[in-house]
Amino acid sequence: MLHDRLLDKVLSLPMSFFDTQPSGRLIARFTHDVETTDIDLQDTINSFVSCFAAVIVALAVVAASPRASCSSRWRRLFQYTSPCKGTTWPPAASSTA
Repeated sequence: MLHDRLLDKVLSLPMSFFDTQPSGRLIARFTHDVETTDIDLQDTINSFVSCFAAVIVALAVVAASPRASCSSRWRRLFQYTSPCKGTTWPPAASSTA
């Protein structure tokens, strides 16, 4: 799109412009502008993907933290209460368990 607009502008210039400007300069200008745009676009896309991945990882950590904390608390609670399990059951229930 940018290249097409630039080409339309150059082709609409008067012939006297082409008489005074070397063709190599025009070609170099076209290629440099397009190359700069391509590089900037790649950098922008890379930055976007990196930021998007960082946001996804941050959301995953935020979502997993409460679960991990809660599961470690429950594990400690059951670890402390599991030795009491056999002593608190009635004799008939402890023989079937």
